[in-house]
Amino acid sequence: MSEHRTPTQASPYYLPKHKYLSALQYALSYEELKCELNDLYAQCNATGIDYSKDRIQAGGAGDMVYVMAERITEVNGKLKKISSTIVDVAPECVQHHLFLSVCRGFTYRQLCDHKDANGKKDPVPMGKNAFSRIRQRFYFELSKKI
Repeated sequence: MSEHRTPTQASPYYLPKHKYLSALQYALSYEELKCELNDLYAQCNATGIDYSKDRIQAGGAGDMVYVMAERITEVNGKLKKISSTIVDVAPECVQHHLFLSVCRGFTYRQLCDHKDANGKKDPVPMGKNAFSRIRQRFYFELSKKI
């Protein structure tokens, strides 16, 4: 039996199967996107690109720099969609747990046994059903953004 329950059609967070799977895959790509972003920054480190503005300013370094700058902007946008959706749907005390669940695939049981960086248990501060509703709302809201 699956640990991640999908909402029924009676739920306010119901998604058709293909939309749910798209949102699920999008969220699970977070770590991969983060690695890609770090690689792109490493490649562009000495090129003089200014990422601090809405519009990317690249000097006359060529088309490859422009392509990488566009990709950085695209990846940043995807990461921000995921992060902002987590912040929008979850109380602050649950945001880390929701991140682990939707971006790294942790089940509720794994989250209950999860230890923080100091080795202390960091259980989810709510029941399984309440957490499941927050996760369902996350996928519902994310599917609107992608």
